[in-house]
Amino acid sequence: MCSPGSSPVRGDVLQWAKQVVPLGKALKSENADHQVLVDALRTRIPTHDDCLQLREFTNQSSDLYNQMVRMHPPEQARSVYLEFVEAFSSNTDADRYYALYVCQNDVSYYDLHAQAVEATNRRGETALHDFKQLLEQYSISCGDVDMCE
Repeated sequence: MCSPGSSPVRGDVLQWAKQVVPLGKALKSENADHQVLVDALRTRIPTHDDCLQLREFTNQSSDLYNQMVRMHPPEQARSVYLEFVEAFSSNTDADRYYALYVCQNDVSYYDLHAQAVEATNRRGETALHDFKQLLEQYSISCGDVDMCE
């Protein structure tokens, strides 16, 4: 029997991980850009262009979620994959609720936004922790998947 570091499954996990990492980086970048606008909107009234930009952030987040959903992870990565799907989904919800809160001036969406942000953070931390454990289990380094920081 092969060890996890040399098993044929390792290649499948590695290829899947190489697909996941760029999506995570893209989501992190989208969230950073979104946060810049959120910070700016704390001190001014949103414009029509701000609302268009918030809608674009929601669309970008939704696109990343859709890319994640279309993946076909190996069975050994299935639970981690589902955690990522949930994190990407709640991130899209958070973006959508924030846009509705700001652009429709509807405070009822703020609590939904805050709940979605909390869920995103919780699910994202769990997914990343379990992802790193999966990589370790199959002797895959951060350099192998381009996620060393």
